[in-house]
Amino acid sequence: MNHLSGLILLIAVPPSAFAQMSEEEGFFDTYLPIAKLFDSPVFFGVVVGSAVLLLLGAVGFVLYTQRLEKRALAWASSLSPRERVERLSSAIRSEAHLAFVYLRKHAQQPEIEAIVAALEEQRKSGKINPALIYLLEDLQAVPALPILKQIAGGKSRTAELAALAIERITAGEEPSAPAKS
Repeated sequence: MNHLSGLILLIAVPPSAFAQMSEEEGFFDTYLPIAKLFDSPVFFGVVVGSAVLLLLGAVGFVLYTQRLEKRALAWASSLSPRERVERLSSAIRSEAHLAFVYLRKHAQQPEIEAIVAALEEQRKSGKINPALIYLLEDLQAVPALPILKQIAGGKSRTAELAALAIERITAGEEPSAPAKS
């Protein structure tokens, strides 16, 4: 029976129909190589491996920042607010880094006042630590605006940082305009 249906197909379908089928490029002929690429174990391994590495990197970064913050808390517990701010300009890089981490996350009003006072002193001396400007910007320290405006009047990179800090601090404190009807 199977041979009979094959024979009928050969007799009933003209040879030109078989020629057209082999000459035309079908969907699978065009996209089969791409499908094979996505189906390959190498591609799967690269995609899954990249995702695992990204996830492990994110977890590692979170653990590192938590450990750094705990170290900063322990380090700053024995220092006064003024000493914490003074350590931002320390020659010991790890100490300056711990001071920045602590102040960025845990600064209260006494530390903000000390940062503003240190910025004023540095402005008068002519050499300003940009970390002070970054901290004041992050803390949205409105009392620092007059000093930042004085610094922003210059043409240095520090003046540009001060101008950006003023923009961001004032953007956070401005109330939204009432809607017109």
